[in-house]
Amino acid sequence: MNRLRRLIQFCAILLLLALPLLSRGSALYQSYGAGASHVGELAGPWENLHFSAFGAIFGWLVDPASAADLFQGSYWSITLFGITFSDPLAFLGHLAARGAVHWQLAAGIVFSVLVAAVAGRFFCGWICPVNTLLELNAAVRGWIERRVVAQSLPAFVAPSRARWTVLLAALIVSAVAGFNLFAFILPYIGLARDWHLFVFGTAIGFGVLFMLIIVAAELLIAPRFWCRSLCPTGLVLELLGRWRMVRIKRKLTETCPTGCQACLTACPVGVNPRDEVATDQCLLCNACVSRCPSQILGLGKVRKAPVSCKQAAGASLVVILLLALGGGAAMAHHIKGLPHYGYLENYPQTPTREVRFDAPPYRVTLVAYVMEGLKRERSGTPDAVMVYLSVVDGRNGKAHTGPLQVIFRPEAGGDPLVRTFKKPLEETVYRMRVALDAPAYDVAIDIGRGRQFTAATRLSLAEGGLNAWTTAILAVIAAVVLVVVVSYLRRRARRRNWAAAGE
Repeated sequence: MNRLRRLIQFCAILLLLALPLLSRGSALYQSYGAGASHVGELAGPWENLHFSAFGAIFGWLVDPASAADLFQGSYWSITLFGITFSDPLAFLGHLAARGAVHWQLAAGIVFSVLVAAVAGRFFCGWICPVNTLLELNAAVRGWIERRVVAQSLPAFVAPSRARWTVLLAALIVSAVAGFNLFAFILPYIGLARDWHLFVFGTAIGFGVLFMLIIVAAELLIAPRFWCRSLCPTGLVLELLGRWRMVRIKRKLTETCPTGCQACLTACPVGVNPRDEVATDQCLLCNACVSRCPSQILGLGKVRKAPVSCKQAAGASLVVILLLALGGGAAMAHHIKGLPHYGYLENYPQTPTREVRFDAPPYRVTLVAYVMEGLKRERSGTPDAVMVYLSVVDGRNGKAHTGPLQVIFRPEAGGDPLVRTFKKPLEETVYRMRVALDAPAYDVAIDIGRGRQFTAATRLSLAEGGLNAWTTAILAVIAAVVLVVVVSYLRRRARRRNWAAAGE
């Protein structure tokens, strides 16, 4: 089991490293076309490396760029085989910041919620790159204690309820400030974003520094304090997995040796694996199973699973249908934690509108952001909208990088707004900031070759303002969260009472 977990952790890190390289190579491949020999001169050696690697691996496909679009992002929101899987905190943070449901993100979190409901903090113990690095860091700490200082280093333990403070504070700040704060405080998001920054712009942001601070603190002062006491993702997955089917369990036919504490001391988050009631924080990391001298612990299904196999199969089918219908539409860069090609900004944002449509032989992607994710009522230019547009020739997979004209026509009538370009501002992306004060617009695109195609794309500029369906959905979500929290607190109280009675 440990070998399988290590293999999955290794593949998860490789995937995180490979996706931005794939996105960068695809963008350059679209910009310069197949077989271009002047990429190094125009774009530089770093870009030429991506271009050549992408061509060597994917150049044999009929449409390499479209194939690359099936694999994008990071663990904030990742697209694999065209289906998007999102972090529940991406959805919650956006809900708090914008006061509205982004349905692509909602569809993207369904699979994550299902996995957490079945296996709790499986993501933490088997996939999260931060946990993988911190496990290595814990091994280094143990080596220092044994071989370097020959004594135990300080081991401060913060209370696990501190995660509630982090979660609630981040939600409040997101709601007040109008942006998703989780994207800036979760280290696995920061590391992925910094790697994207380096691949696209050879720059490094705050994510690496934040991770180094956590590593130093856990190495010298407080082992495993992030996963154990501060990580809001772990708390959310723990709450979702309250009635999980899979967990570490003790064999009923065996008893622990008197005084044995091997599993308790091995657990990185300090739970007792022998007590099924007290293992909500379990990472399923298998450390306790490996250290158990009697081999009476193992990973398995709980004795009285709240969900049957048939119910789980039915739920899985519903999840697959939802993902197929809605998850793949979450294609904007900022949902995936990707920076746009040539600049930095206050991301990740969630677009007001995103649409991909075909006008043979061209394939067009249009993404629009209201005031770059800021609160419109606080802006000096509340009607400003950032629009990003790309046009790809479906016959050869090459992006259009020549003259282009974009016409915004108010649906209710009135004078159109026109933006004209000689070439893209960022490799293959036409970027524009326009003032749109009407409630909806049709967008017409003229590529300057006597061919104009129009998409009836509605750009809703409303900020906040929940409709009846959204209000009802939020009320149901709030009720479910309240029930889960009350159940969690009552269960904790019962455990404390049992412990007091035992003493």
